[in-house]
Amino acid sequence: NGYAFESMDPDTDGVRDIFRCHFTDGKEHLLLIYTVNLDGSPAAVSERDEVERDVRSFGGTDYYFVTGADDQCVVWVHGNILCSIVCSDPKLDLTAIVRSI
Repeated sequence: NGYAFESMDPDTDGVRDIFRCHFTDGKEHLLLIYTVNLDGSPAAVSERDEVERDVRSFGGTDYYFVTGADDQCVVWVHGNILCSIVCSDPKLDLTAIVRSI
């Protein structure tokens, strides 16, 4: 609620296609990122030791929720696609967004 589409920024490095979809409510940002392995190889969530993750499963998919100093995000894999949602609004319910996808 309250967020509107701002821009879509596609990119490629020849190995992966990356799609960044930006939304804003005028103050906060919401970013959807899809990274597609062009060779069809399975995507993987990179593990960072210094970041605490809250792993939750919905519909057979593991979702990695991370809250940082400035942003909260959730990352998951669907075949050869690494999916991410990054948000600067700490009040936004990322679980509700994930469940709606």
